[in-house]
Amino acid sequence: MAGNTAADGDDAGATGSDVRTCRSELLCFMQQKAHVLVFDQLVTLCLDFYRKEEVLSAQNIMEQCLKGKRMSKRQGNDAMKRILEDMLKIVLDPAVELPTFFAIELSRLPPVGVEHCDVSAILNKLHALRSEVRMMAQLRCEVDELRKEIDLLRQSQPTAQLSTADDWPNLSDGARASGSRGIVAVVEGSEPVPILSSYAKLATDLKESGIAVRKPRIPPVVGKSTKFTNVKSVVTKRSVDVFTSRWHPQTHVSEVTDCAKEILQGDFADSIDCVQLKSKYEHIYSSFHVSVTVPVASMRHVIDRLMNAESWPVGLLVKRYFQPKNG
Repeated sequence: MAGNTAADGDDAGATGSDVRTCRSELLCFMQQKAHVLVFDQLVTLCLDFYRKEEVLSAQNIMEQCLKGKRMSKRQGNDAMKRILEDMLKIVLDPAVELPTFFAIELSRLPPVGVEHCDVSAILNKLHALRSEVRMMAQLRCEVDELRKEIDLLRQSQPTAQLSTADDWPNLSDGARASGSRGIVAVVEGSEPVPILSSYAKLATDLKESGIAVRKPRIPPVVGKSTKFTNVKSVVTKRSVDVFTSRWHPQTHVSEVTDCAKEILQGDFADSIDCVQLKSKYEHIYSSFHVSVTVPVASMRHVIDRLMNAESWPVGLLVKRYFQPKNG
């Protein structure tokens, strides 16, 4: 490992100004790029590239090069980032004399920029790209071979086309409905060959093969006649629920109920139910649940009135309220 090898180097444990060189891939990269890259970018690059063990090993080497001076201990989630910032500040400090750090494992030096790129990484990418190009060329040859085989099949077999409705016999000619609309194939130089005798036979074949044939769904109808006076239908009712918030904290339930009655213009006044909800910040605003029980025929009209921005006072929040499924 790079971090462990750096700690085991011959010059890593030496101290004093007589030390001219010291091995550390992280500190070497930081020392060489400190005057090229921006401070924050360099810290982010080292944080993303180097492992925690390598950062701690570089910190230990930095403390040994500072003649026994201890660096600040960093804790927390951003401890590694703050340690890297401390080391970079020491590298940029002209008053601190540091040895020249060198690297042995070049793979532990992150490539940065075009003018500071890693040639080995570029060669690896180029090799992978050449492999992909060879694979694409091979696929292209296979596609060309498939096209040639398809052309040979087209030339060896006669073309067939489905006949149009003009070629089918009409019911007025005495043909039966079960077989008059069969699908036939017209082959060049031969008589028409029936493919399917009828659509009924096609449906039977699909049913036997297990493919479900969906029947057309006939929608229900709702009666509208008013001439029947001795019988009547049940009036189906549903509730229209809305949630309204941002009311003044001193607002009472009766005031919200009166507001809903005025919005509905007196309709369904007896079926309006208003409940105050528990707000997260009760000293700032209040929230209410307004429920109106109406016939199904009037449901759309009531929803349009309650969900109209012009109906409610300025600043209120109103939206549809749906009861939880578990009740």
